[in-house]
Amino acid sequence: MLPLVYEHVDEDIDKAMRAWSFKDQRARVVAKRVVRRMLVYMKGLFQETGFPAEQPELRTWIIQSFEHGDRSYPDVCEPKDSDERKKLVQDFVELICTPIES
Repeated sequence: MLPLVYEHVDEDIDKAMRAWSFKDQRARVVAKRVVRRMLVYMKGLFQETGFPAEQPELRTWIIQSFEHGDRSYPDVCEPKDSDERKKLVQDFVELICTPIES
C-alpha cells in the first residue's frame, strides 16, 4: 500500500519544494496543496483497507511525521539503500499497517 504513495514521489524535488515553501508564498501554496492531496490519498488507502474509522487519519499523520523526521535529520538516519535502513522502513510499514483492536 505505502509503496503506491512513495514510488511516485521524487524525494529531492519534494524536499526542495518544502524548503522553498518556507521562503516563498507561491511555493507555500503549491506545497500545501500537494501535501493535502498526499494525505487524503494515504488516508483513503487506509479506509479502503478496512481500518476502523478513527484510525486512518492518525496512521496517515504518523507516516507523514516519520517521513519528515527522516528528511529533517538525514545525518542520523541510515542511508536509504543500506540494509539497516531497508529493515527499519519495512518494520515501520508493517507496524503502521497492522490493525489494532479498539
